[in-house]
Amino acid sequence: MIVDRSQSALIATLRFLDDLNAPIPSIAYNDGTLSIGYKLHGSTTWTNLSLVSGTLGTWTSNGFVEDSGSNGLYELGIPDIAKIAGKRTYWRFKQGGNQFRYDSIDYVAIPSANTDSIAFDITVPGLGPIFTSDNAIIYIKEESIDVTFTANQDISSETLVIIFELASGTDSYVILDSDITKSGNNATITLPVGFTSTTKSLNWSIRKASNKKVYGTGKIAVSYAPHED
Repeated sequence: MIVDRSQSALIATLRFLDDLNAPIPSIAYNDGTLSIGYKLHGSTTWTNLSLVSGTLGTWTSNGFVEDSGSNGLYELGIPDIAKIAGKRTYWRFKQGGNQFRYDSIDYVAIPSANTDSIAFDITVPGLGPIFTSDNAIIYIKEESIDVTFTANQDISSETLVIIFELASGTDSYVILDSDITKSGNNATITLPVGFTSTTKSLNWSIRKASNKKVYGTGKIAVSYAPHED
């Protein structure tokens, strides 16, 4: 996730999956087998959160609440102590005897031209992300990406354009609004065919089609594992 480093009251969306990649519903904040921790940039130590009951769509420091039990989504109120302006914070989370899933948040300065940008997650079904150096390596079992606008922004009526290109700036792929499935604050797309067989380094941006206003940009390296029926 990439967010404006001046943003406060940040709510992150976490997706809990078991080791068979099935969503885990109905996790309570005080579940004794629930573990959520963070590691600040440059640190070698993970700090576990002491969770409290959260309210959907409302920031509470360490607040944890289920979003939808059918797909394993939960909201977490990121505590201020877990943020360093201009740096990355790593996160890990699990429930029960399942392996940890990993994610990261980058707190960056967003140019003034993008002041209307909205924090969002790219949630990929399948194995959890593994981070190397400053690039995220995300292993994917399904050729789709869900984009969740975490500021509770209803984008179902927005006309969006999602753009992918190689880090070299070549081989651009544009996902038009007609190919984006939208509901509430969630958008789902099928990844371009050119990026479904080998590891690629991708630049991507999500824009409002009418005025090209950028909702957010990023760069990831993506490795696609074989699809399993």
